[in-house]
Amino acid sequence: MHIGSLSMAAVLAVGATVKISKVQLSLGFPKAVIIGNGLKFAEQQIKKGTQDRQEINSSYTLNMTGLECRWDKVKPPSEENEIVCYLIEAMDQEKQAEVYQNVLRKIDEIYGSIENRSPLSLSRLKLLLNLQKVQKEMLVKYGGWKVRYLISSFIKTFLGIFYFNNNLKIGTIRGKEYLLQLIANADTLTIDGRINTIISGKQNKRKQFLEYLADQETEGVLVYGHHISKESIMTCYIENMNSDHIHFVDGSDGGYTEAAKELKMKVK
Repeated sequence: MHIGSLSMAAVLAVGATVKISKVQLSLGFPKAVIIGNGLKFAEQQIKKGTQDRQEINSSYTLNMTGLECRWDKVKPPSEENEIVCYLIEAMDQEKQAEVYQNVLRKIDEIYGSIENRSPLSLSRLKLLLNLQKVQKEMLVKYGGWKVRYLISSFIKTFLGIFYFNNNLKIGTIRGKEYLLQLIANADTLTIDGRINTIISGKQNKRKQFLEYLADQETEGVLVYGHHISKESIMTCYIENMNSDHIHFVDGSDGGYTEAAKELKMKVK
């Protein structure tokens, strides 16, 4: 993992722009929408290693409480559907807002609303009792084996399966309510100087949307990358089960990483 930072003052000093707003999509959590080339510039500088470096206190223990996800890979809501990760970047940063507005309108027109095109659905969400998954989670959190954590994770997962299957109530929330919150809180659309979105839909819808993107790319309006997956995967951060939980969704077999490869080749 490569970690770095760049102050907003340093970003603005070179003429890069960052415009931030906040939006709430459907019943999900409020999230940031960022327009401008500031984040892209900061990322490039950090990757080059040109930003100010600070010594990291190696004795500090990173708090990874809440980082857990034991959901199995999620198949799309319908058997005819596929899952596609799209990365879309406007060529002229001054026209980002206009370009992305048009793209999002086209996505709504072809795929439907953000709820209708979600890769997650109640019937497809399944908890997974898997040693490998728990082991990875444990290594991220503690850097080694913790037998007590391993046992408690298996017990919690087993109880979770029982909780969701029987729609039991824990505290103020029932199993089905939590799953509906999970779907609403899934991070399936991000705008951070470019559009990052994961969508479920039929093959003909993908072809229709790719036609639109290809036309826009030919006109020099935008560049894009995409990757088709059979399933989606989740990484979860849970502060509490009542409402404060977010679920980052990616496509299996590469997902956004493969889409980024296509995008980078075009930018080069």
